[in-house]
Amino acid sequence: MSVSGRNGVTVPPRPHRATRSGYAQLLRGGLPTIFSSGVVAAVPIAGAIALDSADYAVWALGATLSTVFVILDFGVPSLAIKLSSEKRLDRGTLWRLMGLTATPPLVLCGLVSVAWPFYSAASGVGRASSGLVYLTFGEIAVGTAMRSVGVLYASVALGRNRMLRRAMILIIGAVAQLVGTLVALALGAGFQSLGIGILCGGLVQVTVGIALERCADAGATRETEVQQLVRMFMKSKGIATLLGVTITQFDRWAVGLATSPTTLAVYDIATRFALIPKIALVALGAGLVAQSAQAGSLSATRALVLRSQKMAAVFYLGAGSVLGGVAVVLLVGRGHPLTAVLLITIAVTLGHGVNSLTIPAGYVLSGVGRPDFELRYLWPLAGICLSAYGLGIWTHDGTVLIALWSVAMIGLSWFFVRRSPRYVEESRTW
Repeated sequence: MSVSGRNGVTVPPRPHRATRSGYAQLLRGGLPTIFSSGVVAAVPIAGAIALDSADYAVWALGATLSTVFVILDFGVPSLAIKLSSEKRLDRGTLWRLMGLTATPPLVLCGLVSVAWPFYSAASGVGRASSGLVYLTFGEIAVGTAMRSVGVLYASVALGRNRMLRRAMILIIGAVAQLVGTLVALALGAGFQSLGIGILCGGLVQVTVGIALERCADAGATRETEVQQLVRMFMKSKGIATLLGVTITQFDRWAVGLATSPTTLAVYDIATRFALIPKIALVALGAGLVAQSAQAGSLSATRALVLRSQKMAAVFYLGAGSVLGGVAVVLLVGRGHPLTAVLLITIAVTLGHGVNSLTIPAGYVLSGVGRPDFELRYLWPLAGICLSAYGLGIWTHDGTVLIALWSVAMIGLSWFFVRRSPRYVEESRTW
């Protein structure tokens, strides 16, 4: 397409300005999430410094639960961005999304509480009283439920291009969690400090979110299409999230059963450092949902996917290498064998690194209303990971478990990355 300039001269369009604008939008929307998610990711690492290996094992499992509770959201944040960017978020749908995102942490907490005595006896993790563990898990569940509602309102702000409000919701909540956790640690609360911090952060975040972004879109109606979209996200993103939790969170619970608390501590710390750049990419990529929903052509959507994947690869290669080195130094400094630390850190970093490249396509497919395409690689990946967990627990060999997990993550994630442009073509008809 071209436009007519002065004196009738035909002037070609200038796509680079749009590209720069797209990058700027991603940064404006993503930087507050990077900060808040970085704080949330770094807080559990503080336990590695303040607690011994036995208490840190409980802390690590509790931190894993908090992550599970946050990401088991049925795609609510992505859907909220899409609907609010299209000015179709009515009050009834907003309340429904709030219920969807807040319920899973509370339900899962009950299930984990029932299973904890059996897990603790089988793994040897958790020398503290069961009552204190249950209290910590409850604090994590309630705090995460409130935090999830706060994240929903931050997503609405992103869809409405209200970046300052989004930043306030995310950053104030993260700071509250950090301060609450560190103060509790300083007062000697031990691993319960994690639950106290999450509870403080969630309460602050949901309060700020409701105060700033509680209004529905003016004139929005509960269209049949919107309700169908909500059901699709509930089904496809709900399944995708459950599979993702199986792949990236339950691995540590399996390692706890297959090996010693000391090995679990090494694996958890290496994983947390590997996840930091991945969390940043999740934060930066959130704006892709709105961009793809508003894209004007199939070629523009394909270009958005490919460009974002290249950016993700460069970012993770640099950040993952640095943070992997930091993890090795920290773990060796705590007295763990160098060879074991290197092998675990490399396996975990490579697995999460390649998997990070699937993030842009996942967001774009959500933006065009087809989040279910992610299931094409998540189903087989989850199946292999579950087999690896079972084999590792049965043989009490953590090396086999970690190796199979890493190979499956690398292979199937790369398959999805290579196929994603074709999935975009299948998802849109122009």
